[in-house]
Amino acid sequence: MAHSSARVLADVFLARIPSTTERQLAIREISKGLHDHSTASLTAELLHSCPDDESETHLYEYLVGSLKLASDVESLCKAVDLCSLHPRVRSRILHEIEHNLDDAGALLSLRGVFKGYAIPTLVEIGTERQRLLQIDYDSTIELSVKFLSFLRTIYWSSVELPSTTQLVRSSLLLVGASHERLSCAARDALYAALTRLQNEPLPQSAAESLSLELWSRIISLSSVNSSQHYRSIAFNLWLRWTALPNGLRPTQSVLQDDRYWETLQSGLRTGASEQRKSCLHILRRSLSFVERDVITSHMVYKVGGLDATNRRKVLESQYERYCTLFETIVLGRYLNQVEECLGDLNFLASSKSKVGRTWLWSLLTPAFSVHMQDSLRKFVGTWLMNANVHSDSEVDELPEFLASSFLPWATQGHLFVSGIQKDGRQIRCIHGEQVSAFVKRLLEVRQSDGRGVHELTYPRTILTWIYDRGGALTPYAGAYLLEGLLKGLGDAESNKTLDDTDIDLVIKISSRTGLPEIARDLYTVLCVGLCQHWKHTSSILEALQSFRGYRALSERFHAIGLVDRSLTSDPGVAWALGPDRPSLEAAVAKIEESRYRCLRGSGLPAACNYLRHILDETDSFDGAEGGKLNIFIEALWSEVETQDYPKDALMLIPEVLLHPRCVRHCQTDSGLKHTLPSVFTKLLVLAENRIYVFSPLAAALRNAYLREPTTSASLPLDDFFVRLAKHPPSSKLEFLLESALSSMLSGCGSEFRHLTYGSYYGESESHGYACTVDLLNRLRETDVSVAKSTLDQLLSAWTEQQMPIPMVSKWKTTLQLQTMVVVSERYLRDATTDEVERFLSLYHKVLAIEPLPRYRYLLEWMIVRLYVHHAGKRKSLLEILSSIDHHSNPKYIASALKMAVMVGCLEDSTQEFALGLMALLIPLSASSKIIVRHEAQWMFPTLWDNAIKQGWTQLTDNPAFASLNAHIRNLERYSDPPPGRALEWMHPVEDHSLTNLFQGGYLQMDPPDAEVVTREDFEVLWHDDKDTDLLLPCLPLGDAPLRKGQVNHERVDGSFTQAPAAKSPEPEVRSATHVPLQTKGTAYLITLLSSSGPTQQRPSTDLIIIASLIDNAYNLGGLSRVSEIFAAASLHVAKRSVVKSKDFTSVAVSSENHIPIHELPPTSLPSFLVQKKLEGYTAVGVEQTDRSVILGSDRCVLPKKCVLVMGSEKEGIPAWVLKDMDFCVEVRQSGVTRSMNVQTAAAVVMFEYDRQHGGATR
Repeated sequence: MAHSSARVLADVFLARIPSTTERQLAIREISKGLHDHSTASLTAELLHSCPDDESETHLYEYLVGSLKLASDVESLCKAVDLCSLHPRVRSRILHEIEHNLDDAGALLSLRGVFKGYAIPTLVEIGTERQRLLQIDYDSTIELSVKFLSFLRTIYWSSVELPSTTQLVRSSLLLVGASHERLSCAARDALYAALTRLQNEPLPQSAAESLSLELWSRIISLSSVNSSQHYRSIAFNLWLRWTALPNGLRPTQSVLQDDRYWETLQSGLRTGASEQRKSCLHILRRSLSFVERDVITSHMVYKVGGLDATNRRKVLESQYERYCTLFETIVLGRYLNQVEECLGDLNFLASSKSKVGRTWLWSLLTPAFSVHMQDSLRKFVGTWLMNANVHSDSEVDELPEFLASSFLPWATQGHLFVSGIQKDGRQIRCIHGEQVSAFVKRLLEVRQSDGRGVHELTYPRTILTWIYDRGGALTPYAGAYLLEGLLKGLGDAESNKTLDDTDIDLVIKISSRTGLPEIARDLYTVLCVGLCQHWKHTSSILEALQSFRGYRALSERFHAIGLVDRSLTSDPGVAWALGPDRPSLEAAVAKIEESRYRCLRGSGLPAACNYLRHILDETDSFDGAEGGKLNIFIEALWSEVETQDYPKDALMLIPEVLLHPRCVRHCQTDSGLKHTLPSVFTKLLVLAENRIYVFSPLAAALRNAYLREPTTSASLPLDDFFVRLAKHPPSSKLEFLLESALSSMLSGCGSEFRHLTYGSYYGESESHGYACTVDLLNRLRETDVSVAKSTLDQLLSAWTEQQMPIPMVSKWKTTLQLQTMVVVSERYLRDATTDEVERFLSLYHKVLAIEPLPRYRYLLEWMIVRLYVHHAGKRKSLLEILSSIDHHSNPKYIASALKMAVMVGCLEDSTQEFALGLMALLIPLSASSKIIVRHEAQWMFPTLWDNAIKQGWTQLTDNPAFASLNAHIRNLERYSDPPPGRALEWMHPVEDHSLTNLFQGGYLQMDPPDAEVVTREDFEVLWHDDKDTDLLLPCLPLGDAPLRKGQVNHERVDGSFTQAPAAKSPEPEVRSATHVPLQTKGTAYLITLLSSSGPTQQRPSTDLIIIASLIDNAYNLGGLSRVSEIFAAASLHVAKRSVVKSKDFTSVAVSSENHIPIHELPPTSLPSFLVQKKLEGYTAVGVEQTDRSVILGSDRCVLPKKCVLVMGSEKEGIPAWVLKDMDFCVEVRQSGVTRSMNVQTAAAVVMFEYDRQHGGATR
């Protein structure tokens, strides 16, 4: 019953009963039977005119009972209406609520289930203890939840209330309850009370007292680390506290409290996005409250003195700049926007910045969080490692930042892997070098700033981090950190910085087990260097002996410098068989007598060296000695397998096994003839995973082949070449990082200069590839069958591919085609006509179907070289160009056209061939296929220039040819060709070289491929062979390769060809009966078909869309469109005038004419949300927060009466609005893009709402 109706009915009722006594009796009778809100409202109106204590009690009891049964906002609103009609009943119910909340707080205190501080304490409970123990806990807590929900509703209303300070205090207490429903109910009531206090300020003394209690509770709740729930309440409460009027908001004394700023920074560092938004808003408002200088450990904000106005403006400007920077990096997280902030970051870290360093660490800490994108963390990390950050506070939080944020990021293994950079034969780890330089600079700065506290803090922080991480820390990260420490500490004689604790950590770190060889030795050397910085006045070397473990460290250090790591040194003591000449018979006898024990441990490499020495000294073996040789080799290999393939032995075995004299003896010894190929094949398999085996194996094989003609008959060379091409050995990442560390180790002093990567793992794999390719390139003419077998085996897989062929296949490698180029040149240069035709046909077949540009380039290379050697086959190119339809395979036509021009420009090409080709280029230049048309146009000037050079007047005097040439040269795409064209051009003779084959620009084609061998590798290899008679190579070495980005200007004019592009698939053609017909939404037809006239209203739901935070008219137009489509009840925007914007109407497509659009300024949004909540609506924010539920999940149940709040394009939903959301939803994402456009996100949420609630028309 409405108030006016109850009032009228009460007046009529009282008018009929003139006597006061009779009125009271009648009212009592009515109040005894209260059963609904209408009767209760009538009773309240009657009591207003005719007070009666008994009736008032009945009304109070009814109200309490209704609150116990209230289940929704509507029921609570009815209770509030009753309170507004009868102030005395309202006072009684508030007193009852206050008493109940006190009991609930006392019960919780007795049970010890508070978070933060708990009041009242057990001492304060005193005599109430017995009474409290008799109260039912569950019913009291449940009633408190109901009462708190009522308080929230009455605070929202306009009902006048007496002082509610005690109720606010009770709510402050109960938000810390472990009972989740009670805590949430107290939170909502407290928030509503603070909202009311914005317009109804308290007396000054009460306000100051409540303000201090709010601050105390914020501190206690924010310190609860076991649950984010209470920390969230703390910062949300803090945000509302700063919105209160003067007197209730933070006082000057609170702002002078260092905990205020420290807690705020903690919220920025460890909170989720919603909490961090709140903290930034609190920071902005708090700075506006400051009236006198704030000088604490975590905040220096001086606003007094001369020129105070300008000083405040500068401070406010810089802190606003800081907040924007935080929002961009931590909350926005778009890399392109973060990159634009580089200048702001540099300023923030500079001495000109007035923003304290603790705020910088509060920004960088979340920037290194594991929840941030790797690309953003890497950008910020790289910036920090190159920035020069000085401390400006006695409270230096940099060590904590290093240990908790920077080092966990900087020591990730994938950063060291991705930082590997190969510069010729030198391998560097760029990230490792940056980490080392950062640590070095950090220590240098701390030592120079005059703060003694820093001398120990930073080294110990890093040393403790390395030690605590133990085996979880990648060894390469530890090595670079130790190097940075050693360099940062400087000269050991003048800088004695480390104390006993530090030295103990250093020694423990040095004893870490499981390290790779180079890393192990480097740790030892670096740790010994750090020990020299010990603070000790006496002889440091003698004093260090007192540390446990230092003696072992020192012994390892001296052993590293003294040990000769050469694997080919003379046999040691283990294989010293006396003064007699080395003998196979004695060696085999020793092996048999010791039952292989002499081959264990270091005896195995020593035995390998012993056998190599025998082979070097013995020209030939008789039959008996040959048998002994086989026994020796079998024993060596058996022990290698038994010892699980030890590295040193595996690196020595190839030189012994493939010794020319050993290979030669295969022809006369059947046992060795079986053993040698068997072990050779096993070594080849091992080389794929143990890269240190590959180079010794390839070098030994090349040496054997060049010096022993029977090698091809003794070993399966074709299997070696094929397996190598199909499964190219490559360094594992740990070997690349070990190689980078080897440079660091060899630079630690002259005594370690010999400790290069090669001293540990031999030659790099590029040396092995150089040996293999050079061997292929020098195959004897008598071994042409090896070339043919290799070519057949490699080519078969390419010709047997099934369509469609993917752009990239795992089984294909560039090395396969590079190998085929070499063996094709060797085998087909002088092959029979039939063989040439067969391989030419196969090459064309593969080229016609291969999609990858890099592979097509090498196939074209092989084909053109066949035409170079077999001029009679060149006319087939013209036949291909004239017989194949341009539309059937345009990429193949473009390749054939390019190869024809290459052939046409050869020195021995004829005018007849060029004339026929140029005639074909004319129609091809007008082809409907872009790739064919452009290729023909780019190639025409090249052929024309060659005709001029050759003096072919039949071409140059033709006016049609001349006109087309002039036209093409004037085209923009000819004068400014794409960069890729320079990569694809190849001169069939001048570019036919090993350098171009393995370092040519074609390797840069997308996706780029690595160089397996370089010109330098061949030069080093050939330099070592300068005193040896070598077989002539098939391919020359060629000129030095052009660097990346260089262009050969001698061939720029007319020498570019277009990179083959993948053909877009043709659309599938279907019959007309299967073609789907496009339709539009038909929901509007329901209205039109069911309407009896033009006044019929559009269907709508209980969904209200709030777009007040959005500025972009284009996005607002899109929101209007989707809101109308999904039948939203209304759309609210900041300014109604936006509907006239062209951007709005271009997207809205008249939807604004069919949906109510209201003006709702952002400042009115909080009060609007409160009003809608009183009407039973739920506020739902579309935002990515720590408490968001995923749209479409089981937890995501959208309320039917829903106010959907959309955030701004950049910031999202700001903290001052986010605090009023009942809950938030976010759209599930699978890709890497962080967020979607606001209108798209809104459409997804509206679709889910429509799915859950059936829409407005179903």
